[in-house]
Amino acid sequence: MESTNDAGMRRKILQTAAALFTAHGYNGVSMRELSEACGLSKPGLYYYYSDKETLFLAVLEDHLSELSALLDRLEALAGSAHDKITAFIHTVLVEFPAEQRAVTRLASQELGKLSDANRLSFNQQYEARFTARLAGLIAAGAAAGEFRPLDAQMSVWALLGLMYPFFNVRFPQGGMDSAAAAQLVGSIFFNGITAGGRTVG
Repeated sequence: MESTNDAGMRRKILQTAAALFTAHGYNGVSMRELSEACGLSKPGLYYYYSDKETLFLAVLEDHLSELSALLDRLEALAGSAHDKITAFIHTVLVEFPAEQRAVTRLASQELGKLSDANRLSFNQQYEARFTARLAGLIAAGAAAGEFRPLDAQMSVWALLGLMYPFFNVRFPQGGMDSAAAAQLVGSIFFNGITAGGRTVG
């Protein structure tokens, strides 16, 4: 069983690595820079993570665990699918720290740096623990008559696409704060941008 000190150091390493990877990308960070930022020697860092790919994957999986835990909480709530998805948008854009939000962008941009086996494994986890469950909330809303009967998985990607500009360590900037961004994303996702509530097609 891992000691409290080791667990605390792993948490520090993951948080430090997330900040560096989101700022500089996978290729822009070396194990030497990571070890120095964590206050460890390189051998000390290798004690916890055998190589940079293993550490990078751990950062992605740690973020996935946070998203999965959020869905655990939302699925357990009473209320409509609309309310749960609104809470998802608000929590990710307003309550998640900037580096945590930015890991989603990092994964989409840098996942190709992983080995084929690790990339496939992470993509499978990402779908099972996150996107398929979010699609389940949308499908439940459609079944209850809250939403139109659109493809739930494609609806998830539409939602994440709306949120993507805010998965950035430099957000908020440009006059829009996190709460306003969450409100805008929710308004466009649920209501579209067509005046008068008209639908197209």
